[in-house]
Amino acid sequence: MDRVSPWHDLLLSEVSWPELAAKAGTEGADWAPVLAQLVPSLVALGTIGTGAPAEKPVLSHNSLGPAKVRRGRQGLVVFGWEHAGGQPPSWELGDALVHWTVDPGRGVNVAGARTLVEGYHATAGSLPALGMDMFRGAVTSLANHTAGQIELALTAHDDEERRYANRSVRHLLTHLPTRATLEQLLDAVS
Repeated sequence: MDRVSPWHDLLLSEVSWPELAAKAGTEGADWAPVLAQLVPSLVALGTIGTGAPAEKPVLSHNSLGPAKVRRGRQGLVVFGWEHAGGQPPSWELGDALVHWTVDPGRGVNVAGARTLVEGYHATAGSLPALGMDMFRGAVTSLANHTAGQIELALTAHDDEERRYANRSVRHLLTHLPTRATLEQLLDAVS
């Protein structure tokens, strides 16, 4: 792979979190106060891995969560490769840890995290560097998804579309991991 997937490497929204929160408040979105309260946390998440050199990217699924894996006749089957692209090995591991071991209440499944890292090591033969920088791809992709869902909710054209988008944004905002969650996850596997 010659580059890191932009979804995991770059913030694609040209609007900052404070600007999105202000826009949501002006539009009267019922979730606007939650977003406004989360702005410092979202900004802090956005600093993870900034400026740190990344390893050479490898081909990655880029969306390897529990919904993309099924049990097959001879083991696990991974599907949904439409977002495959480059990601540094540590980011790939960090992304998998976030999606597989952080629960909606921001708790960490410590045993699950350790088992995932042990399985990665057994399969790959070594581990990439474990540090907060490994979560850069995960937090960047979550920021891109969240900002996109907020924009959709704020520009919905009809009541049904608005109702669905608002429900999605409320769910996202109340289930995003925090820096403290990621620090707990790192402590569990270090």
